[in-house]
Amino acid sequence: MTETTQEKKQPTLKEDLEKALAAISVPVAAIEEFELLTISDDAAFLLREVAKKVKERLAVYAQLLEDLLQPDSGLAAMNECSFFNESEHEKIVKNYRELMSILRRFTMADVEATEAAYQSFLVEALPRWDAQKDWLSKVAKQLHDAWKKAEPLHGESGYFG
Repeated sequence: MTETTQEKKQPTLKEDLEKALAAISVPVAAIEEFELLTISDDAAFLLREVAKKVKERLAVYAQLLEDLLQPDSGLAAMNECSFFNESEHEKIVKNYRELMSILRRFTMADVEATEAAYQSFLVEALPRWDAQKDWLSKVAKQLHDAWKKAEPLHGESGYFG
């Protein structure tokens, strides 16, 4: 019995992603790290959607660092910025600049809006992101540990309305 065209196995999103990422030497671990399986199965421009997912994830960490550098009036941000000394603050600035550079690299690709531009972004951005992860993990641990200390919060008013 021969298979009809309709019965032939269609590639799955995961298979499409693995093929696309392998073509640009990106490890398949990126599929899980950036939740790429949440991309629509009918995405016409797969690398654009992958690049958007990468940008979304990196934007979260850039915002975290921005809040440490320029806290708004929120209680968490006002306290968290005090958890770091001057030397650590300088590292936050350096790494914030790196993340913002990666995010602006996405903007450049998005303005061009070609598969080649998104491919170039991914090839450049992912190794730079990998270089940030260990440091960001240490920042997250420092934030976590600082919140466990029973110290008065900055900006605590005692008013509970």
